[in-house]
Amino acid sequence: ILAILSYMLAFYVLLAICFRVPRMIKFFKTFKQENKYLQKWFSDVHLRMNVSLYGSLIWNIAFAIFQLVLGFYHKSFWFYSMFAYYVILGVMRFFLVKHTRKYKANEETTIEVKKSILCGYLLIVMNLALAVIVFFLVYWEKTFYHHMITTISLAAYTFFTFTFAII
Repeated sequence: ILAILSYMLAFYVLLAICFRVPRMIKFFKTFKQENKYLQKWFSDVHLRMNVSLYGSLIWNIAFAIFQLVLGFYHKSFWFYSMFAYYVILGVMRFFLVKHTRKYKANEETTIEVKKSILCGYLLIVMNLALAVIVFFLVYWEKTFYHHMITTISLAAYTFFTFTFAII
């Protein structure tokens, strides 16, 4: 009886929210049109790109440092190699941040091509680093057991980056 009542309450709440959705959409549309900061945000692609790049660079650096600290704490080859992986990824993002701060998209195509080639080489190095990690894991027949907080933080980082990659 308690389960049926809770399902009925959940259904009622869902219906109430669904009936309010059109009003909520209208409210957010008018708020977006009246707010000058939101208008700037949605109209300026260069601003959104820079904010996204700076945010992902800061997040990447923090996660790389976290991997390094875990490597020192656990004395683990795995965490040191993950630190190297995220440092290389951070270097690529740093190049992008540095370039987009100076130029807009397609403004300096020769420089963009050179930086793209450099990022391509860094991606090859990253793939080689990951291949070496996998080789040593198979060669040593080693698995890693992580603390629950470490596992949750790794999952949160993965979920965060995956969500923003989709966006």
